[in-house]
Amino acid sequence: MSDSSKVCLVIGGTGGLGRGIALDLASTGWKTIVAGRNQTKGDEIVKEITSSGGTATFLPVDITSPSSISDLHEKAVSTYGRLDAAINSAGTTGDVVKFADSSPENTAAVLSINLHGVILSMQHQIRAMQSNPSGSGGRIINMSSVYGSHGGIWASIYSGTKHALEGITKSVALEYSNPKDNVLVNCIAPGVIVTEMTAVIADPSVLPDGELKEYCMGLRKQYAQERYGEVSDIARGVRYLLESPWVTGTTLQIEGGFGAR
Repeated sequence: MSDSSKVCLVIGGTGGLGRGIALDLASTGWKTIVAGRNQTKGDEIVKEITSSGGTATFLPVDITSPSSISDLHEKAVSTYGRLDAAINSAGTTGDVVKFADSSPENTAAVLSINLHGVILSMQHQIRAMQSNPSGSGGRIINMSSVYGSHGGIWASIYSGTKHALEGITKSVALEYSNPKDNVLVNCIAPGVIVTEMTAVIADPSVLPDGELKEYCMGLRKQYAQERYGEVSDIARGVRYLLESPWVTGTTLQIEGGFGAR
């Protein structure tokens, strides 16, 4: 099947990382479903894709709502008649505080978006891919982080959700990568990628003086290349996993040498 016949759902598609992934996949011919909370941004991305000759649609979703997640996947399948790939890129760091200072509300929100929402989404995605004709299966890519295999100062709860996500990804891959289901499941673990969400990390000079600012000022030096990544770096990783028939249950580290230390 050519890419022009395949359908990909990008959850978190209106964020900086998801947007870049959606645009990149659409440029190679994928029919792209952009899912997120921001209707205005979603419509803009779809317009950008279709004006360049691509095929795309926007569907709203609240990743904290089981009913919204269910509705999204039902509409995604009915829109193009199948689902070949899903990128679960919605996520949040939550409040940038140390572990003991994370409120119950903050902790619950990070768990809901980064973990519970992805679990529910994957369940719907697997069922949809099992229904694809001719046993074609599909691909699921979950967006983890370098903090899914390392500790994260000022990001304890976030780091915990990413550790859990990588573990779940491995187990789900073992259950569904068999020839009958043929659903390959992987993670990508980015380092800091320059987007709106990471603007403060990329330019910590705007932070008030203190421990957090000092930490962010020195973070770039923890990368072997002494720079942060671009969205295009992750989009290339997504393409690799979508095109690879013998890669499943793994985490692709794209992090400029952060993990080499």
